[in-house]
Amino acid sequence: MEDIALLPSQIEFLAEDTTITVVPNFKMESLIFLSGEYGPFVPSFPIDIPLWLAISLKKKKKCTIIPPDWMTYSINSNSNCNNNNNNNNNNNNNNNNNNNNNNNNNNNNNNNNNYNIINKLESKYREENIIKDGFIELPENFIEISSLLLANCPDDIKDINSIRSLINNILLRREDKLGESFKSHLNSLADGESVTTMEFKNYSMMEINKVRAPYVSGINNLNKIQNSDNGNNNNSQSQPTSNTSSRSLFSKK
Repeated sequence: MEDIALLPSQIEFLAEDTTITVVPNFKMESLIFLSGEYGPFVPSFPIDIPLWLAISLKKKKKCTIIPPDWMTYSINSNSNCNNNNNNNNNNNNNNNNNNNNNNNNNNNNNNNNNYNIINKLESKYREENIIKDGFIELPENFIEISSLLLANCPDDIKDINSIRSLINNILLRREDKLGESFKSHLNSLADGESVTTMEFKNYSMMEINKVRAPYVSGINNLNKIQNSDNGNNNNSQSQPTSNTSSRSLFSKK
């Protein structure tokens, strides 16, 4: 019986039930659907609704969509610089009590300068490159949500070109790691050993859907070649006069 896999459009449809925050610019009572009741809608008051409804309102220019937290920026403090500045300020305070006000102002300025604004997706990309075996955990429905938001509300996403580039880089890196893992698995097989099932943690449904067909087809073809190779080996063993023997496709060099 042939396996039936979900289409990318069907996976995206399921992801549209993800809750997202919007800021409406209209007033309306609650809307009742089969999936639930959403509202009431009050101008400038954020409300959580399903992604499909948020996109529908956005297309009608009825709201602003607030991107999920993982598509925003984080602020990290430089603790080493803060400690040094605090020590210097303490010394100045001990040496000259008349400059307390100036030191306080300097403290505020130094504290402001010791914060680094980092794109959270950039942090994810770095983590993906650091981990050699396996994959990092991405937000649920990462590909589907990012694709829908980039397509339908580009004006609501800060630094959209950077966000789009980072998402693409993350996915390409994960594809490369999958290919490397597959090659490593093939090289680890002993002579005559069949390709076994491979398990990958933190690989999303959309990513699996994308590579499933070519990988399964490739594995099936490799097994056919291997079986044929094993058959040739058996025939050569029945002919002792033959000087040549077939080598398994998966044998190590």
